[in-house]
Amino acid sequence: MNETRKKKIESEIIKSIAKLIVSGKMKDTRIGIVSVHRAELSSDMTSVKVWVTSYVDEKGKKSLLNALRTAKGFFQHILAKELQLRLTPKITFLWDEDYIKSLEMNNFIDNLPPIRNYQAETEGLVPNTDLPSNGEALSDNDDLPQVKEESKD
Repeated sequence: MNETRKKKIESEIIKSIAKLIVSGKMKDTRIGIVSVHRAELSSDMTSVKVWVTSYVDEKGKKSLLNALRTAKGFFQHILAKELQLRLTPKITFLWDEDYIKSLEMNNFIDNLPPIRNYQAETEGLVPNTDLPSNGEALSDNDDLPQVKEESKD
C-alpha cells in the first residue's frame, strides 16, 4: 500500500474517533475526556491500533479502555460510513505510555535550572548584576578560560 495513503487514512481514523468522543454521541459514562494520539494501520488494512490517554488513575484507565473496547463496533460502523473503504479495519484501543513518558520528560526539562551564558554576560549582551567586579576571577568557573587584561604602557 502507498505510504502516503496509509498516513492519510490513519489521520482520518484519529479525527473520526476523536470527533465521536467529543461530540457526546457516546452514551457510556466511563468515556470522559480522552485524547486520541496516534493510529497505526496494518499493511493489509484489516486492523488498526489506536493509542489513547486521559487524566485518570490506574482504575480509571482500565475502565476507560474497557468502555472503548465495548464501543469499538460503534466506532467501526461510523468509520465505515466516513472513510468509505472496501474493508473497515478492526480497531484495537491501547494506552499510550510513550505519550505519558514524553509529558513527564518535558516537565522535567522545564523544571531544570537555567543555564547561564557567561560570554554574553561578560560582553554586556545580557545584563547581570551577579557578575564579579573588574579584576575578580569567576570563582566557581575554573574550567572557563580567563581573560587577561593587557596594560596600556
